[in-house]
Amino acid sequence: MALANSAISSSSVGLKRPCSDSSSAFTPGGTRSYSKHQKQEDRGGILWATQNLMSVLSTYSKHFIFLGNDHPWFCPPNMMLSAGDHLLTALLRTGDSPDNKVISNYTCSDPSRIVELLRYHSIKLPTFDDITEEKYTTMILGQKDPSADDWRNIELLRNKILSAGNHLYPVTDKPSLSVFGKHAAWHKMQNSPLAILCHRPAANRPHIPLKVMHSAFYEFCKDTPCPADKEMEAFRRVAYNLGGHLTEPLTAEPDRADRILQEFRKIFPEDMTKKWSIEKKYENKGRVDLLYRKYLSSEYRSRFGEKEKDQPYIDLIIIEVKLEEGENGDAFLQLCRYFDVILEGNRRLCETGAPTFLISMSGPNIKLCGGWADNPGTPEQPGVPAVDVFNSLFACQDRAGDHAEKLVKALYSLSKAVPLLPSCHIPRDFTITPDIPSIFKNYQLSKAHPLFRDAEDVLPLQILARLQADLRYSVFHAHAAGLEDQVQEGKGNCVAKLVFGYYGLEVHQALEEVDQALEPSTLSFAPKLYGQSLKTDINAAVYVMERLPPPKWNMEGWVTLHDLKADLVFPVLDELVAILKKIVGHLEKCKFAHGDLRPNNMMIKMSTTYEIAQPMHVKIINFEWAGRIDSARYPLNRSTSIRYPGEAGGLIGSTDDCTMINKWEQDLRNAMVFG
Repeated sequence: MALANSAISSSSVGLKRPCSDSSSAFTPGGTRSYSKHQKQEDRGGILWATQNLMSVLSTYSKHFIFLGNDHPWFCPPNMMLSAGDHLLTALLRTGDSPDNKVISNYTCSDPSRIVELLRYHSIKLPTFDDITEEKYTTMILGQKDPSADDWRNIELLRNKILSAGNHLYPVTDKPSLSVFGKHAAWHKMQNSPLAILCHRPAANRPHIPLKVMHSAFYEFCKDTPCPADKEMEAFRRVAYNLGGHLTEPLTAEPDRADRILQEFRKIFPEDMTKKWSIEKKYENKGRVDLLYRKYLSSEYRSRFGEKEKDQPYIDLIIIEVKLEEGENGDAFLQLCRYFDVILEGNRRLCETGAPTFLISMSGPNIKLCGGWADNPGTPEQPGVPAVDVFNSLFACQDRAGDHAEKLVKALYSLSKAVPLLPSCHIPRDFTITPDIPSIFKNYQLSKAHPLFRDAEDVLPLQILARLQADLRYSVFHAHAAGLEDQVQEGKGNCVAKLVFGYYGLEVHQALEEVDQALEPSTLSFAPKLYGQSLKTDINAAVYVMERLPPPKWNMEGWVTLHDLKADLVFPVLDELVAILKKIVGHLEKCKFAHGDLRPNNMMIKMSTTYEIAQPMHVKIINFEWAGRIDSARYPLNRSTSIRYPGEAGGLIGSTDDCTMINKWEQDLRNAMVFG
């Protein structure tokens, strides 16, 4: 069998392409000026090669639907994707911006995106050894692995895309710290796959707010009352002095940095393991003004097999200082780029999340931030640097003391948070999984929990992994104590849904706990809610609920109506619509509205991958918009591509849920008529 899941390699392909002159940049070799006409020709060549690349890949079987649902190459029944569709869609999604929803647009109209993604990601295709399990073997007989010739054809097309792309979109190195702080440089880098997740622009933000990712960040962000005045005296003195130093008319940054260092040493003192350093250059890639580091002993390093040349310290606090806002670049952006350089220089940091406090000071303006590796990363590609702004402050000696008190509280919180940072970044001595919210350690039981006795009962909770690979997805596999282990190892026994702000708990419970006296023989309309873990001091919560696993070819499970193949819906559409309207009627009776009854938020039970279970059972999910009819509102940032009733930001009407069901039904009936 060919080693199909390795990176692709080269040759020729017997596919037609549009006519072009022999001097085109799309044909490697030859020198010429790069005219507007030639640029257009190369763009067309990239799109042509992409279509043919998809054509070659699509000659392989649409067999992914036969895999187990937890298999990485599984494809749901309604997504009868060829190998090419499956892979290139995944490839495009890997590097896509959170605001880019329509992945297919890039495959047909954006050559720059295609080039960038093929530059920084490999195309992979599994062999049948990779994808098959013994029980599936008979279902995919007659298929073949990609041949060596096919791989050479694939490589040639990929090389053609990259050859033209290198002319159209030349590869540039990442800018230095000081250059990244300038508008032109950060603007260019932040519109590429190399972007730092730092809210510049707004779409490039951490996928999950960092305050839930590590206990140190949570400690800093939570609203903790300050202790008695005597304990706060040192922090007030430092805040007062900073208000003077940051408004002084100095002419040299080192002078200001030195004054700031003297103040920070008072609340973050040096000892045998922790030390401050000033104006530190990192691997000749740029400087940062102040660093507070913890140094690891030689005994500690040897215990974990660390070599002397390996980084003997971890960064706890990094500070970048500018005399004034905008002076020689943006201090915040320079700080973000420095954190990026640190992650690039030590891939081990990405395995633990590398939590670090970052502080930028531009004149009297202070930003207190958290730095994080947004995913674990690999030896080939480090984790994505993410920087979240926790607090923006103004340091001055105002007579009312308002600004000073905010700075006092922030410095106090920072002093409590820094000791919670990891003692080192050696994974075997570190228990945090980088891409999950690790601060939720227990949960409070709800009435549906089998061990519920009292509303104050609390049991341990462990969040394991994302339910889907997409980093924007905020539902996780979890293991909750007190529940039976009903699913395979590594997947836990429930799911944990991470929510910031409001969640329609009353509406969820109303659909879960259908009154059997009023609705005889009615199954629950929502997943069982086992409990919740609330962090009200940071406006975050995790709701622990029943897991609705996907079906397998020989096992029952659940799929969304969005993922349900239309051929399965058409014969039972009337029955299904009747159930959905029964659910909406139950909500109206309780004076509730869901507000987002799209097919994605309605799940139906399947007896197998290809058969709807009987009696038909539907459950509603995702209650972030749900609430009472007279108070629940649509969010301002709802999608404009979905035909929601009502206005963005307006009240959810009593008939809006029924309107959404009717639109979905009408779309399906139109599809039945017009194909």
